Amino acid sequence: RAKMAHDRILLMGEVEYQKVPDLVGAFDVAVALDVVGRSDTVGNSNQKVRQGLACGAWILTQAADLPFDDLPYLGTNVQSRDPQHLADVIRKARVYFPMREKRVTYAVAHLSTATIFRKRHDAIVREATS
Repeated sequence: RAKMAHDRILLMGEVEYQKVPDLVGAFDVAVALDVVGRSDTVGNSNQKVRQGLACGAWILTQAADLPFDDLPYLGTNVQSRDPQHLADVIRKARVYFPMREKRVTYAVAHLSTATIFRKRHDAIVREATS
């Protein structure tokens, strides 16, 4: 059963699996913060980042291999996991929420499986061969 928590937040409870894509497509923000310690081992969850952008969501993440500094309408990298800090970052990013189509277009053009993992793959190969 859905409950309105705020005019922009709907708490869904359980959602049927078939309805998940429609629900995700309605998100303004996709949060892709890995479990503490996992980022240092395997890197950010780029799959969540890629899926969020493809759905048009603005991305809040850590250490993604994306040009957030040059294209802030895509999202941002954060270092702190403090809830107040994250809320402040999202509040400031509201100006980018309407740019859904730009994020989808970017994702289609640049985020195939091969390109999103290329930098990480190349870094692993360099490290292994040096």
